[in-house]
Formats: sequence, structure tokens, C-alpha cells
Amino acid sequence: MFNHEVIAAFCTGTSYSCLEIVQKCEQIVRGQAISAFDGAITVHDNTVSLKGAGTTPACSANAEYHF
Repeated sequence: MFNHEVIAAFCTGTSYSCLEIVQKCEQIVRGQAISAFDGAITVHDNTVSLKGAGTTPACSANAEYHF
């Protein structure tokens, strides 16, 4: 299995850890995509949102993260 991912990292600057969000991904087996997700990231008032569409099960999912 091979994963192709686009990852965004968000760091607050107050610690050494960062939040990593998988915005787009594909899981590929023998040259065929078996799952996929394509999302968009928005940031508003210390909240990072990921919204998109994908297969079930997908390699990522819609979510909200609060800083």
C-alpha cells in the first residue's frame, strides 16, 4: 500500500508541538486508489476547520481543531 498525502502544519509558537492536518490523500494498492479524501482548510477565531469529501473509509475526515 502507498499513501499520497498533502499535510498542513499549524504551530501556536508557545510550545514545540504542531498540529498536522491531512488535507488531501489517496491510499493506493497495486496502482489503484482504494480510498481518497479532498478537503479545504479554513482558519477563523483560533479554530482550524477541515471540510471535504471522500470515500468511506477515507484516509482523512472532516474535523475542527481549537487552539
